[in-house]
Amino acid sequence: MKYKITSTSVAKKETSDAVFYYESVRHGLGLAFLKEIEHIYDLISKNPFAYGYIDNKNLIRDVHVKRFPFVIIYKIESATVIILSVHHTHRNPKY
Repeated sequence: MKYKITSTSVAKKETSDAVFYYESVRHGLGLAFLKEIEHIYDLISKNPFAYGYIDNKNLIRDVHVKRFPFVIIYKIESATVIILSVHHTHRNPKY
């Protein structure tokens, strides 16, 4: 069963900001970042339980983006994965 993926407005803005930043650094890099994020979303939708918890209540999970210094923070509710944040690992998460 594939889980539905939804993103908070914060996660969407963080992703968009990162895409624009990487594209300003080098043409095509923003698209590469977005493709990597989409690939991870696909992996999460297929098996959201494969990734570890980052909180004491065992509700919030994370996945590190391999090529970029970002982490995707999410939680599972019923058959939906809610992306809470896509943040740079050198910044404080705001979720």
